[in-house]
Amino acid sequence: MPISASVERAPYAPVRQVLRALTTVARVSSGRPLPAPGPEATGRPTRAAALSSLLAPVLLVAGWLYAVTLHPGFDPVRQPLSDLTAANALNRWVMTVVLGFVGACHVVTAIGLRAADPTGRWLLAVGGVSLVVLVLIPNRTVGSYYLVHTYWSALTFGFLALWPTTSARFGDAVPWPLRLRVGLSSSLVTFLLIFVTALGIITESDTLGLRESAVYLWTTVWPLAVVAGLLTAPIGPTSAH
Repeated sequence: MPISASVERAPYAPVRQVLRALTTVARVSSGRPLPAPGPEATGRPTRAAALSSLLAPVLLVAGWLYAVTLHPGFDPVRQPLSDLTAANALNRWVMTVVLGFVGACHVVTAIGLRAADPTGRWLLAVGGVSLVVLVLIPNRTVGSYYLVHTYWSALTFGFLALWPTTSARFGDAVPWPLRLRVGLSSSLVTFLLIFVTALGIITESDTLGLRESAVYLWTTVWPLAVVAGLLTAPIGPTSAH
């Protein structure tokens, strides 16, 4: 289903997703079989989605490595990735452009991820747009935290944390990337990484750079994992167990 086709239902999509999750739990608890998924649950991602999901982590890693070489003395373990986009950072345009493209890739992936629930696709797309906005409101100086940037970061990665769970489909033939327990696990990992990063900011940890980079990397690699899983999943009925 094209992402545009779900516009009129978007406000009610999260409610439907929760109700379906509760219904599934009730079915499993009572021993009743799960319903077969609709044809949209086995749709292949588009070529654009496959390309964008692959391009996002490649751009992120390559751009980060290049940006680090342009900042003499930068410590990738201690200093967060956001220091590379700070308003007074040397050659800040590198990571600004890279993260902008990563956000755009998320939007393209969401549009072409036809098998996922529209709720999850919307959240991935909104997370991508939010990431683009994030690089336009950087920290003002290297080593400091601009309150607006910090709040927007939390919002952005909140969207990217929720999309795996809300993209889940229900049924015995659902490919593994779209099973609820898989999406929920990915979301929990993201929230854990966000918490660890926030704790590092509060405690001024010497490993803050690793913590923040892990959040960026995980949320960028997961769309690729979903697309790859859908592309390699059998088209016919498969077991969800």
